[in-house]
Amino acid sequence: MNPTLALTCGDPVGIGPEIAVKCLANLEILSTCRLVVVGDAEQLRQTASSLRLSLPQSLQVWDSRSTLEGAGPFLVDLGASFEPIAPGIPSAASGQSAMAAIKKAVSLAWERKVDGIVTGPISKKALHLAGAGATGHTEILARLTDSPQVGMMFVTPAFKVVVLSHHVSLRNALDLITRDRLAGLIRFAASEHRRLFREEPRMGVAGLNPHAGEDSLFGDEEEKEIAPAIERCREEGLDVWGPYPPDTIYLRATRKEFNLVVALYHDQATIPVKASAFGKSAGLTLGLPFLRTTVDHGTAFDIAGRGTADPSSLKAAIDLAVHLTANRSSGSSGSLRLGPSDGSLEPSFEESEPLPPGQQE
Repeated sequence: MNPTLALTCGDPVGIGPEIAVKCLANLEILSTCRLVVVGDAEQLRQTASSLRLSLPQSLQVWDSRSTLEGAGPFLVDLGASFEPIAPGIPSAASGQSAMAAIKKAVSLAWERKVDGIVTGPISKKALHLAGAGATGHTEILARLTDSPQVGMMFVTPAFKVVVLSHHVSLRNALDLITRDRLAGLIRFAASEHRRLFREEPRMGVAGLNPHAGEDSLFGDEEEKEIAPAIERCREEGLDVWGPYPPDTIYLRATRKEFNLVVALYHDQATIPVKASAFGKSAGLTLGLPFLRTTVDHGTAFDIAGRGTADPSSLKAAIDLAVHLTANRSSGSSGSLRLGPSDGSLEPSFEESEPLPPGQQE
C-alpha cells in the first residue's frame, strides 16, 4: 500500500494553500501516496476554484477519530481559525492557524495514523505574533515531541547537507562552532543517514574561513576546533574528511567524493542548495520519532494569491517522504507535548547528549 502522508498547508496567507491544491490536483503524486491534507477546507476549495483546478472526486473530509478507508486523498478540516485577511499579510491569527495544522499533523503521526508528515511554508513573523515562542518548524517539532537532539538535512538531486546551527545570527553561529558540538553533529548525522537512507555516510566537512584558513593565515578555527573534531570522529571509525574550502566542497560533493556535506552555519548550507536545486530540493528533519520533510522555500508573501506559485519543491518533499518511508525505522517512542513553549531552541549536538528515542545504536 502507498504510504499515508499528512500535508500541512503552512501559513494560510502565503502560497502554502496554493501549492497544496496544485499537488492535490496532480495525479502523478496521488498515484504514489495517500495524502491527508490538514487545513481549512473552504479555503482550499476557493483556492482550487480561483486556479480553475478540480479537486479529486475521491477527496474525502476525514474525521481523524475514524480509520482511513480507500485510496484518498483526504482532508482534515481545521475550519477557518482566523478572520479573512488579504493574501500576503501575516498576523497572529495566521500564525495560530499554521500552528494548529502542525499540531494536528504531529498528533496524526504520533498515533501512527500517517506514515510521515510533509510541511508547507510557515511565517516566523506570524508565529512570533501568535506567541509560538519558536523560530521555525524544526524547533517547534522538537518541542512537540520532546526530541532531545534534532537537526536539519537538505536533500538535492546532486548532494545532501546537514548544518551545525539553524536560525541564529551569524555572529552567534560562529560561537557555536566548537569541536564538541561539531563532533556531536558528525556522529548524529552519520547515525541518521544510516537509519534513513540505509547507506554508510562518507562525509566532507566545510571549513569556515577562506581556503579553510590556509594554515591559520585567514583564521584559526579550522586548526583549533574543526580539524580536531574530524580527527576524533575518524578515530572512532567514521568516514569523514576535511575541512575543505567552503567554496569548493559542494563541487566535490556533486562529483560524488562525498554523499553528505557538513556545513557550519545556515547560509553555508542553504545558498548552494537553492542556487543549484531550487524547487528540486527538500528539507528533512533528523532526530524525530517520525518522518518529516518540507519545502525548500518560504511563504512567498509577495506572490500569494496570484496563482503563480511553483509547487515543485512541495512535490520534491512528497517524493522524498515516499522514498524514505520504505527505509524508515520503527519502534520510536517518546512523550508528546502539544503546545507552544516560551523561548527559543537551538539544536544541540554536544557529545554528552543521548541520541533521540529509537536512535541508539
